[in-house]
Amino acid sequence: MVDANHCYNTHDAFYVGRALEELDAYWFEEPIAPEDLDGYRELRAGLKVNISGGEAEFNRWGWRTILENRGLDIAQPEVCALGGISEYLRVLALCHAHFTPVINHVWGSAVAVATNLQLLAAMPPLPGACTPANQCSSLIRRTTGSATICLRSRWISKGRSSSTMGM
Repeated sequence: MVDANHCYNTHDAFYVGRALEELDAYWFEEPIAPEDLDGYRELRAGLKVNISGGEAEFNRWGWRTILENRGLDIAQPEVCALGGISEYLRVLALCHAHFTPVINHVWGSAVAVATNLQLLAAMPPLPGACTPANQCSSLIRRTTGSATICLRSRWISKGRSSSTMGM
């Protein structure tokens, strides 16, 4: 995972994204300005590394626009920025309705971390996604506990094998 904190333009993000592909990075977080929806769609179509984002979106209507644009491989809602659990759950439902996996963006206090742990533990399954409700849970227990290992094995294949990738 590489977090760019939207510091690149689309051209430069392609350059960095191709280098990340060679390093086998799993996702490229917020490579460009969150408002550049066309740029996100171009990056998603042109790179093998997964594109993630969404931490700077603050309501379900903005999320609907992001998801309909199809510019993210991984949605990263920020429960605190969304205003709380109720709005987060609405965004989660939108993500699942658009078949977009969710990895919560977590930043801030111990309360934010604890809230996100509870939300992740209670997250309903997304068909084909790595959740405790499906076969990935046994892989997590057999490894170091890293969710990324699980993701690499089953979640998003975008240019990769859906096997365990050497695990």
